[in-house]
Amino acid sequence: MGRRKRILEGPIVITNTHSVGVARDAVIAWRIKHGAPDTTGYWWSLPVVAETWDGWLNDINGFHVKPADVFHASMLRTAAQSKKVASAAERE
Repeated sequence: MGRRKRILEGPIVITNTHSVGVARDAVIAWRIKHGAPDTTGYWWSLPVVAETWDGWLNDINGFHVKPADVFHASMLRTAAQSKKVASAAERE
């Protein structure tokens, strides 16, 4: 087996069955906006998007999850993570 990348460079998204594709696309867009190309200057992404069957909890065929929803959730995570890092630095 070849050498594999062993770090995550973006959010892990969990969504319903029919929203996996839109969530994947939004994670890639988020990564491009908030990351940098690799050392060769190439942009690539290995998004982690998990599917969950939520049965009767929502209208799975309504395609209600939009890229902006995933992007917004990713931004909230980034803000919370930044605040946590800043708080830890202040304690040192």
